[in-house]
Amino acid sequence: MAEMEFGVVEPNAQLAPQDWRTKIRESRYGTPIVLVFTAIIVICAAWFGSGLQDGENSLAQNKSADLAATAANSEVTDPLAILEVGKPAPDFTFVDSAGARVQLADYRGKPVWLVFATTWCHACRAEMPEVDAAAAEFAPKGVEVLTVFVGENKQTAQDYLEQTGYRLKSVPDHSSEIARQYGVVGIPAHYFIDPDGVLVDQRVGVLDRSTIGAKLADLLGGKTSAK
Repeated sequence: MAEMEFGVVEPNAQLAPQDWRTKIRESRYGTPIVLVFTAIIVICAAWFGSGLQDGENSLAQNKSADLAATAANSEVTDPLAILEVGKPAPDFTFVDSAGARVQLADYRGKPVWLVFATTWCHACRAEMPEVDAAAAEFAPKGVEVLTVFVGENKQTAQDYLEQTGYRLKSVPDHSSEIARQYGVVGIPAHYFIDPDGVLVDQRVGVLDRSTIGAKLADLLGGKTSAK
């Protein structure tokens, strides 16, 4: 009868080393360790995302703080305190889109509506279509509409108007000097000036289409009382 052969295991033979991840999974604490490690990853990702959002919010807050600092440096605490209705509006000089130097006084004989805004202000951007529409309606009737971009240069203002398609005359106020002259501490801000260069009304905040139309109609009609 033929003998059966059996394999022999050598006593010194070693099994292949296990991968460390396999050891963790197969251990009695494997599942808790994996869950803890996963939780750490999720928390870190959430913290990093929150940091990015905080960074974006900080940029917007810094821009707002810059405008507030401008007002603080000019020692103005009330947006309407520096100007008085019925008094001459402060004159200023700016460089228009064609590169010519222009003064507010050059528009004497015409009603003027000054709109102080910025390209990044959400309220200003929301109001801008109404400003543009009012300018298109009243400019042919003789009203000069000037949009003063506070703290921004000529190129920034022009790029914004080109991208949005608005047909407004821009006044770059990179140094914020014009804003200081008018005591602007909140935007958008509106100043209505009669043909004699006298301030007849001033408003801070977003104006709706009907209010804008009424104010400009008053300018054309020669009314000087604020409503």
